[in-house]
Amino acid sequence: MIALGPWTPPARQTPSAGQATLLKRGRFSGGSSTLGRITTFAASSLRRAKFSDATFDKVDLGYARLADAKLDRVDAVSSDPRRARRSSLFLADLTDATLAGSEWDDDEAGDRPWQWATLCNTVMPADAVVSGDRDCPR
Repeated sequence: MIALGPWTPPARQTPSAGQATLLKRGRFSGGSSTLGRITTFAASSLRRAKFSDATFDKVDLGYARLADAKLDRVDAVSSDPRRARRSSLFLADLTDATLAGSEWDDDEAGDRPWQWATLCNTVMPADAVVSGDRDCPR
């Protein structure tokens, strides 16, 4: 397991293919971990990554492979109603991931962030109205 500890990347940082490989099983968790100012992990492989207890401020996880990732107790809700903190899970693979206890703003279209993500054996937050098994093969 790679233990990266608290990390705040520069604005608009996009990991290269090599960096994305290093991010697998990365640990971005902890009460002092704030990922934001338009951080993108879009299309990265983040299998088994740990974001537990992190605060997201415009974190793009769209198209990311987050199988077995820990996104429990993530705070992705804006404290300022005039400035929405919209983090994305658009078309992310959340198979076997956990979002338990996390709080998310709706996306730009007004949908829940996991609306278009792959959900199979996914532990959903309490306010989710969709099953975490929605996309499992039948």
